[in-house]
Amino acid sequence: MPLSEVTFNNWQIADIQTSSKGARSASISENGKPVVLQLTSVSEPLSTPFGISSFGQEETTRKSLELRWTPELEAFLRRLDEWAKGYIAEHGDRLFRNKPCEYRDCLQQRGEYPSQVRCKLNMAGTKACRFWDQHKERMAEAPCDVRAPCELVPIVQVKNLWVMHKEVGITLECTDLMYLMPEQRCPFEEVAPFN
Repeated sequence: MPLSEVTFNNWQIADIQTSSKGARSASISENGKPVVLQLTSVSEPLSTPFGISSFGQEETTRKSLELRWTPELEAFLRRLDEWAKGYIAEHGDRLFRNKPCEYRDCLQQRGEYPSQVRCKLNMAGTKACRFWDQHKERMAEAPCDVRAPCELVPIVQVKNLWVMHKEVGITLECTDLMYLMPEQRCPFEEVAPFN
């Protein structure tokens, strides 16, 4: 389904839970089922300037992937943010006991760089992100480098509302990632053989 056709009529945010590690979040669902979306079409893949990375120098199997957006994805993310802000305003008493919170938009801009959307992904375990090649074949392992000129088509779960201090935002968790390598062409021109 194109992102322009996604509606939020039946989306819900559950009560906030605290994990064993102290992380606070509230799951997002549609009629009790996970919300899973393909962020772009294969004909309009996305790119990443930084690749798949960990926060700081910490080595962990939970990684981040920052993506440059298409106009359709930008429009969808702005609608998603508006829905989340409205839902939080309406259900603030249940979610936060009416304590003030600051919503962080899905599209973030740092300095003079173009804004990007951050996705999370697991690199190991039962919920590890699955990688696919341009022939829709499952890759045995994650590519070494997914930065441009490589192109990506992500499928994400709109997983939860994360809560950290007074800030809240939406976690987009990448469940599947199609990896498209640009076509390689030999740069050498045909020359006449020497006699």
